[in-house]
Amino acid sequence: GLTRVYCIYEADRGELLIRATIFEDDAWGFSLERDEGGNIFKEGDTEFYIVTNMEQIKAGWLTEHCFYELSGQISEDELMQVIKSIGEV
Repeated sequence: GLTRVYCIYEADRGELLIRATIFEDDAWGFSLERDEGGNIFKEGDTEFYIVTNMEQIKAGWLTEHCFYELSGQISEDELMQVIKSIGEV
């Protein structure tokens, strides 16, 4: 099975969505779809896939049994600060 956890932060300029999808050992068969226009940023041992679409920016990354995603109306600099603040994920 899997568990999905969502958190939405609302501000005057829009929302920031934080989502984690956690897979049990037997349910792990996930692949990350990537748009051609995205960038890969490496922080520690983790690769973050970043894509911008109009006013929305999105980052996604995988760990052993979890897929994480951040998206919303924040700047790329702000998104990079969030990624760097996560530390070792």
